[in-house]
Amino acid sequence: MKARITIPDNLSEVSLVQYQDFLKKSENLEGDDLNVQMLSSFCAVDKDIVKAFKASDVNEFSTILNNMFNSDYPFYPKFKIDGVEFGFIPDLEDMSFGEYVDLDSYISDWSKMHKAMAILYRPITKKYKEKYEIEKYESSDKYSEVMKLMPLSCAFGSVVFFYRLGNDLLKAIPQFLEKQMKELTEISPNKASSISNGVGTEQFTNLLKEMSGDLTKLLQLDWRQP
Repeated sequence: MKARITIPDNLSEVSLVQYQDFLKKSENLEGDDLNVQMLSSFCAVDKDIVKAFKASDVNEFSTILNNMFNSDYPFYPKFKIDGVEFGFIPDLEDMSFGEYVDLDSYISDWSKMHKAMAILYRPITKKYKEKYEIEKYESSDKYSEVMKLMPLSCAFGSVVFFYRLGNDLLKAIPQFLEKQMKELTEISPNKASSISNGVGTEQFTNLLKEMSGDLTKLLQLDWRQP
């Protein structure tokens, strides 16, 4: 009996749930066992079928799959699932406190990444040229199961985007605070003195560092155990 499978060669051909399945089932695996699980998860075939392949084919296919992760991860603001177009939050500054709290709970754990993506991406309700509006946020549960079917390329791109954003914010904080302190000193010297002692700024900086650290671990080059 012959089995025919499709080998994806691009992360856009792999769904988020396939990657989550692979991470879950490949824990503590290595060598040939890891390759078998990789083919099973990313090609949607039973492991027993994969084990019946020629060893040379398994090695060749595994190399193709590994090469998908040896590239940059561009940011994708939009994608479609079953004809529905989802868009990334147009303006992160407009995120509600509830969105931020939920996102912070999920984005550093790949097993919960579909919940994080359901916060960042929602159905587009209006479009004007390159601009768009998305559905109002209710809860991550509303689209979390749908997000399991999103392209892995979009999920990776979003995580990298937040990692870089966090780093940029951390770099910008000293210059920003220096500018604000200079302006505030001219208006209210006493208030400026209070802020310079750390009131209200240290907590924010520590929060960014914590989030950046979580995303750094998430983006380790060993994509099998990010």
